[in-house]
Amino acid sequence: MKKVFLFILFFMFPLFVSASNMDQDFFIQSNGDVIVKSNVSLDGTYNGFEFIIKYAYDNNEVNSADDFELIKVCGVSKLNKSDVICFDKVTSATSGQSNVYTYSKDIYSAYITVYNPYVTNRDFYLEYKFKNVVAIYNDIAEFRLNLLSSQMKESFSNYTFTINLPSADPDYRIWVHGPLSGSVERTSSILAKAQVSDINAGEMMDVRILLNKSVVSESNKIINLNMLDKILEEEQKLANEANTKRIIAKGVNYVLAPLWLIGLVIIWINFYKKHDKEYKSDFNEKYYRDFPSDHSPEIIEYLMNHKVTQNGLSASLLNIVRKKGLVVEERVVKKGIFKKEDKDFLFTKNDNPKETLTEDEIKLIDWFLISFGDGKSFLISDLKKKIKGESDARAFIRNYDSWKGSVIENAKKENFYQELKISKGKYVFYSIIPIIFLFAGFSMFMPLMIAGMSFISYMATVKKRTKEGNEYYSKYKALKNFLNDFGNFKNTELPEIALWERFLVFATMFNIAEKVSKQMELKIADIQNRADINSSFNTNLFGYLYINSILSRNIISSINSAYTSARTEIQRATSSRMSSGSGFGGGFSGGGGFSGGGGMGGGRF
Repeated sequence: MKKVFLFILFFMFPLFVSASNMDQDFFIQSNGDVIVKSNVSLDGTYNGFEFIIKYAYDNNEVNSADDFELIKVCGVSKLNKSDVICFDKVTSATSGQSNVYTYSKDIYSAYITVYNPYVTNRDFYLEYKFKNVVAIYNDIAEFRLNLLSSQMKESFSNYTFTINLPSADPDYRIWVHGPLSGSVERTSSILAKAQVSDINAGEMMDVRILLNKSVVSESNKIINLNMLDKILEEEQKLANEANTKRIIAKGVNYVLAPLWLIGLVIIWINFYKKHDKEYKSDFNEKYYRDFPSDHSPEIIEYLMNHKVTQNGLSASLLNIVRKKGLVVEERVVKKGIFKKEDKDFLFTKNDNPKETLTEDEIKLIDWFLISFGDGKSFLISDLKKKIKGESDARAFIRNYDSWKGSVIENAKKENFYQELKISKGKYVFYSIIPIIFLFAGFSMFMPLMIAGMSFISYMATVKKRTKEGNEYYSKYKALKNFLNDFGNFKNTELPEIALWERFLVFATMFNIAEKVSKQMELKIADIQNRADINSSFNTNLFGYLYINSILSRNIISSINSAYTSARTEIQRATSSRMSSGSGFGGGFSGGGGFSGGGGMGGGRF
């Protein structure tokens, strides 16, 4: 059940949190110009930001500005907003430069590229003017502007803007078209504020304001039309559509979403109980002082962990030695400049082992004798020495994978794990339902989508043991507990010494061999001092176990070193071939963007 809770907890936390924000202040002038002050605060790393500001539309002259004027480009300290540095205009610049910008424009858009790397810890500040953009009709004045365009590559966690009128107008109206989660408020007769969270890149937004003509009496964009009723009718239609969407969204978000989540939890728990919850074992003891079966250690590693690793390989080699399939001869070798003496071990094949070798053990012997020896014997130190390049490394990994694959196939024949005989199609379909709602615009389904994907991932990890497999698992887990606490038992509580060599084999597979061998050495030393035990027997036993503990450490070290060396050689060869390149007064109405879109676009670089 722990695994289920880990998967459920995963989707409760967001995958990422954007901390990029944008704030804009629009100052409508009495002559129909609009001055804009924009501040963009980015998170993460960047070299600068490109602003694409559309000010004119080829199919809508009424709401187009006659011209665009860039007033200033600056950087504002993130820590002290009064610390402002205005940048210099240059004809060209490269990534890494700071405090400069390039500027150009055509008949529709302005292009400002600001070089302000994240290391300066400054926000991007732009001040510019839309000239003669407010239209005066016979009955009303209108200011309409695309705020964000599909060209905006940046997502913002928060976007706010204000509209400031040149003089008081208690009757002005304002609408914002964009994400339904946004809101706009008339805070006074000369000021309106709007705010929206979690704006995705490319999400469009526009604003429309109706003013008394006297507020912008100096504007010369005169349109001989009566537009008030038409605009109000148009905006009422958009508001009705948006409110309908809100009602649907509330039903989906507050009814369907919780119901879907409750359904997923029920499905998840039932799936766990049927297909993942282990059978209750008849064995409930903490310790097991014998071997539950005659299985070899690499097979039991698959039972315990559903995989086979270098620990299983090391334990298998040590088990072959125990069975006398390989005869080990200790050798003293001299290493280094100072010819320091060290131990090495020669493994020689024995055609008459005292116990029958398994298919995988025979495969392992043949691999090591051919790859690291002369076909009859090999030195343990040669496991790493003979991996000298990519070819040797790939051969080692290929043989290792072949041996591991054979072990896994033989382990599967033991039926330790149940085969999951169910159709996952219905579970997958239920899990991806939030994706459908996400495409329909219901962003609240994002965490539910993550939940659904987590459940699909969870299903792929399900590995339930059979009743017999779980009995073996419980006993081998208890055997591991026994070996881990070997030193805490009284001598009279320990099994016969004849089993200790095999204990060391399984301790290697459990990755506790060094601890167990040290505890065994202490126990044998204690037994050796007992008067009722033959002293020569004790000496032989101590020496025998001492050699085996050293052998175990050497096998583990050599195999791990060989495996690591092989992976390193392959990684080095692979990396050398790779090429690299670098580069760097209510809710909003639905929709966003008019006259084909436009507004501010661009993004970090």
